Amino acid sequence: MGYKINKCLVTGCGGFIGSYLAEFLLAEGVAVYGTVYRDTRKIEHLKDVMSILNCDVRKNTQVNEIVDEVQPDAVFHLAAQSLIAQSRKEPEITLTTNLLGTLYLLEAIRRARIDAVVVVVGSSSEYGLGYENEIPIKEN
Repeated sequence: MGYKINKCLVTGCGGFIGSYLAEFLLAEGVAVYGTVYRDTRKIEHLKDVMSILNCDVRKNTQVNEIVDEVQPDAVFHLAAQSLIAQSRKEPEITLTTNLLGTLYLLEAIRRARIDAVVVVVGSSSEYGLGYENEIPIKEN
């Protein structure tokens, strides 16, 4: 038995993966609400077929308002600071974005009593560098 998604929230929709995910979901007939922090260039061509919402996941109030407004069936959480070099330059921003942003989103969903499927997306960078004979990198 499959799970039918009618309305989906994609945080970090303006990024590489988020933009392709939005296209896929739209092609499947899902109503997509995508959050962006700054840059909308990757989803500019979708602005007439999806809802683009400005959001800084470090702002708890903004996250709560969006979750309350959208009431999604599914959430794909991709909003993060994923660049390793940038994380070393700005560790506090990285931690507040990646950790508190995720906490704020999960708490907003819990507080709103939404029974949504939630997928928190990570990066292969969390595993560190792999040797050629270790690719693809295994979960363990």
